[in-house]
Amino acid sequence: MPRISTMTAPLAWLAVVVGMASAQTTPPNVVLIMVDDMAWSALSVAMDASEPLSKSDFHQTPRLEEMAARGMTFSNGYASGPICSPTRAALMTGISPAQLQVTDLRQAASRTNGRFGAYYEGRELNPPPPESTEFPNEKTIFGQVNDLGNGYRTSWAGKYDWAPRPTDIGVDNWIRTSLTQEDPVSIDRLTDQTLDFIEQEVAADRPFFSVIAHAAVKTIGARPETIAKYQNLPPGERHFDPVYAAMHEELDASIGRVFDKIDDLGVADNTYVFFTADHGAPISIAQLAKANEPLFSGKGTLWEGGVRVPVLAMGPGIPGGSRSDVPINTTDITATLYDIAGGEGMADPRAEGVSLLPLMENGGQLPGGEPLGRQFAPDGELFWHYPHYTGRLPSGVTRPSSAVRVGDYKLVREYGWEGEPDRLFLFNLADSLQESSDIDSPLNLASQMPELTESLNARLDRYLEAVDASLPYEVTTPISMEWRADMATADGWQSVEDVDFFLRETMRWTGNPAELVPASPFQPGLSKISAEFDGVRTARRRFFHVGDRQRDRNHSAAFQLWVKLDNLDNEQVLFEAGDAGQGLSLSLGDADGDGSHDDLRFRLLVGNSGEALTVTAPLGVYADATQDFVQLSAVVNDTVGDRYIELFINGRSVGRTAGIGVLDWDNTDFARIGARIEDPASIGAASGSGDPAFIGGRIVGSVTNFHFRNRFMTPLEVQQSFAERLTHPAFGLTTLTGDAASPGLRPVGVAQGQWEQDGALQVVHERIDTLDESLTVDAAAVADGSVVVDGVAATLGLVMEAGSLVSSYLVHYDAATVAGAEATLSGTLRFAAPIVGLIFDQGSLAASDLLLGAGVEFSLADRAIDLAGSGVFGFSSDLRGLTFNLNVDADSLVEFRVITATPTPGDFNGDGVVSLDDYQLWKSEFGASGASLADGNLDGVVDAADFSVWRDAFSAAGGAGLVGPEPGAAVVLAASLMAVSLTRLRPRRRRW
Repeated sequence: MPRISTMTAPLAWLAVVVGMASAQTTPPNVVLIMVDDMAWSALSVAMDASEPLSKSDFHQTPRLEEMAARGMTFSNGYASGPICSPTRAALMTGISPAQLQVTDLRQAASRTNGRFGAYYEGRELNPPPPESTEFPNEKTIFGQVNDLGNGYRTSWAGKYDWAPRPTDIGVDNWIRTSLTQEDPVSIDRLTDQTLDFIEQEVAADRPFFSVIAHAAVKTIGARPETIAKYQNLPPGERHFDPVYAAMHEELDASIGRVFDKIDDLGVADNTYVFFTADHGAPISIAQLAKANEPLFSGKGTLWEGGVRVPVLAMGPGIPGGSRSDVPINTTDITATLYDIAGGEGMADPRAEGVSLLPLMENGGQLPGGEPLGRQFAPDGELFWHYPHYTGRLPSGVTRPSSAVRVGDYKLVREYGWEGEPDRLFLFNLADSLQESSDIDSPLNLASQMPELTESLNARLDRYLEAVDASLPYEVTTPISMEWRADMATADGWQSVEDVDFFLRETMRWTGNPAELVPASPFQPGLSKISAEFDGVRTARRRFFHVGDRQRDRNHSAAFQLWVKLDNLDNEQVLFEAGDAGQGLSLSLGDADGDGSHDDLRFRLLVGNSGEALTVTAPLGVYADATQDFVQLSAVVNDTVGDRYIELFINGRSVGRTAGIGVLDWDNTDFARIGARIEDPASIGAASGSGDPAFIGGRIVGSVTNFHFRNRFMTPLEVQQSFAERLTHPAFGLTTLTGDAASPGLRPVGVAQGQWEQDGALQVVHERIDTLDESLTVDAAAVADGSVVVDGVAATLGLVMEAGSLVSSYLVHYDAATVAGAEATLSGTLRFAAPIVGLIFDQGSLAASDLLLGAGVEFSLADRAIDLAGSGVFGFSSDLRGLTFNLNVDADSLVEFRVITATPTPGDFNGDGVVSLDDYQLWKSEFGASGASLADGNLDGVVDAADFSVWRDAFSAAGGAGLVGPEPGAAVVLAASLMAVSLTRLRPRRRRW
């Protein structure tokens, strides 16, 4: 139900109330008046009764004096931001600018706007810009009030400062400014039309909810006759400009007309009126240089002159002439408006303000002495976050900063760069309103009160983390970010790594959200979910910022995409950044004219010189991209003296092209997985000389992972990044004897000459997978028998049906040097699961390369083993052991495959039994990544989840009825630490 006050009206209102019914049946009315750029001390109302300088020494605002007499003055009223857009966004939603990711002017979202060029390029730190010029997808206070169903009609007059249009967010009556000579700042027009709206709603017996957002006093102007009045008055020391003073008076008079109207209509006892400003006055204008005194600095800063503003309120239940010293801010006003309209709390659970009605109805004192407990601020803290450059101070351009006020103390943090620590300032505002941007000023109490400084700084950290605030960053700081499909939602896609910068972490869907489906890749290190691209949708984010023309001229970067395609029938843009005249792209097309669009092209175009670099390579040599996810890596090395681009497929370099000059490719246009092909001018590196990008279509297929680094990757790093997504090469191998070995790093090419190792057969696990088609092995396993004797296979032709779950191993011999005409190799391989059969014929090997291989390049020439001789292969009685005795040419390539069943879950040591020995192996391997048999769920790390695999298998196998031992204290601690690290894979608090 709407809040209806039954308290006795203040004496000043009695004349209005006499004769009216004591019980109100209409929900309370609301009028909010917000002005622009007004100093805390700009009125003839003393904002702080104990501070003589808290009112103007020149301006005359008698109607606002009347409002203070009829209601309450807040001495510690604050704007949510130091400039227009953040405060107004907070007013509209009740959510802080930090959480909304709207901390700067909306114009900064446009990369061609002058503000972007002035404050986002060539700076020590790079601030977070708004995502767009449109208001984020939020339910505003107007929509929330409408949802209450209490019959409100709403009106917005004047400066709106965001988009979409007010009529699209629940506003019934939108009144825009119209400047005339008679009304130079549109003050009267906005008031006139608002009063018409109020009169209309009262006549219809409907409650009204009106906002009047004046451009005054930012847009300076007044009538000549009002200016003349002040020209004939002695100027003040702080306020002395006649035009500025005249505008304050005309604004004041228009506000007074609102009071008169609600009095005349007889609704004063059921109408709340609020007055405030969006931030302090600027000090960059000569006549306003002292406008905020006695407060320090002004607009565009988090010093008191930038964020402390006048706040007045009057209405039913608010004692006339009352004052409150409780610190409040803009989001509290929003919560109060919602409370007045009949809501409880706020409709949006992210809202940070708290209703002021209990405070106002208690004479400005905290009911019960308890602080105004806000979300993220249980002790009544106020937070500000302005990670931007703007304005000037005596000490120079303002630094990106954040601040917190708790009680009488306020801490301001200025962010450091180039290894410099943050600068911390602490002030006691009860002792003095003065602040200073001089770190060594005696006003700064940080060094005198280190414990309090540390405590407030920690509170600020916790708040910024809680709302996922975006912090400024140095472009030179190396970062690595990965987007996994299992982190995607219907709204967007966020990176696994939290770099404290929302737009750097976020990709948005354009078109319909991607369908998220099970990926079923054989690569255990990939997301188990894939994002489906249908040729229409796109994942888009702000540009990838890797260099700066003024501060960091190194534009090195690396991009990695794991993708599986539905077909190779058409050209496809897989990834692109920038635009046609500057940027890069990764696309597929038919470069060789064979009718299949399986040729991958990496193209980079330098903006300032027009230099175009391309690398093109066939994709199908390495893997079937329509069956498996393949890793595509594009690397830009912009290091002086070694500039090039390089393309990799499944970790192997397939081409490098050298650059001549600086590879300045990263402009400020969007980056996208899948692109808007309808506009070729938007595709990165689509123009210029040389081989063009394939821009005939978008991705049709699945993406599991996308990785970005703001530095180049070496070939070894790319190889490692590919290998870490697959099982370790020794997975499932329990014993290797004689001339057998397993590498520490998975090879990315096994054609002759690509992976030469003297003296040993190298055994590499390839994949665990379900066969997509039937497979015939050359020799099936026979217990206690030699499979091949005198060149004759003892058992032939086992057909493994499609759908069979198998584990595949490649055994490889390629000597680096020729030790003699022949080499003899013998030894034993023992596996964790029974052997099914062997593939050693050249034709069989070639047919199974793409089916069972891990996605590397194989030789097309003969690589079959020589079966002549006695006892080439033999199997143990449990079929887990394979002996080999081979004669090979030392200068030739020899390969064969071993196909096994999949390891038994929980049988970590491969002895065929799930026992306590497997638990001991798990415990000893806890925390290992990739290489351990104890990685029971094949997710690439040995953790608590693998203990669960063993425990369940141990119990199912009997285990003497035991569930199995629980991990000891040390292991539990390690598991908890691992769980902390795994939270990086879970969605963080997020504002979309």
